[in-house]
Amino acid sequence: MERALALNGVLGGNEVEVVHANNLEVLGRMSQERGNSAAAANYLMRALAINEEIESQVGQAANLNNLGLITGKSDPQRAEEYLRRSLAITEGGLNGECVRVEYWPVASAAVDSAPNSARTIDVPVEYLAEYKLDPDKGLRRLLALRKLSADAHGNLAVLAREGGDLAAAEREFLRLLEVHKDLEDKSGMAADLDNLAMISQTHRHLSAACTAWTRSMTIYGEIGWAKAAEVISAKMRAAGCRNGGL
Repeated sequence: MERALALNGVLGGNEVEVVHANNLEVLGRMSQERGNSAAAANYLMRALAINEEIESQVGQAANLNNLGLITGKSDPQRAEEYLRRSLAITEGGLNGECVRVEYWPVASAAVDSAPNSARTIDVPVEYLAEYKLDPDKGLRRLLALRKLSADAHGNLAVLAREGGDLAAAEREFLRLLEVHKDLEDKSGMAADLDNLAMISQTHRHLSAACTAWTRSMTIYGEIGWAKAAEVISAKMRAAGCRNGGL
């Protein structure tokens, strides 16, 4: 299978490399699901090398995120390095000058079932020429990078929490919440608020926990996730929140 994917000259431009890298990524995920982390890391490193060669930012960030995910338990320090490298790719351009543009999102259960207004996204100046040339392609790339940024912050938050560094976990969940707000990913925002509430509860900051849970429950209600709202309500009652949930 892999030999066939690697045959050069079958597709034009960098397409054969993209296909090969994507399939190595799939093989990596399959190996991880089967419990073979060493093989998974090997496939992902090979995919990363290809994406670096063809300068695919989305591909590199995805590979680094997955490497961080699979090495988190065995080598947390290396996992964090992978995730920081991913963030340097996905957020690097946003640290410079950006131009805010409007776009119409595609309907999504995770965002809005029926978007009825334009949204905005910051386009780094370095991407502006590409965006103007093909707005749809440029938008897909920017949204992919933002979602990969969210993945990296989420993975860093979980890594810090599992390592007992709740302050670092809180910082990453707060950053993740900002990204989800930018993407208008309401289910993501609700989950972030739940995680922040649990950290506040651990610190015995009940008022902050109840406030975050209330916001989380409200958002779940807005998007029609009744069962998720009920779970948050149960947490609030168990914690003794005065507003008591549903």
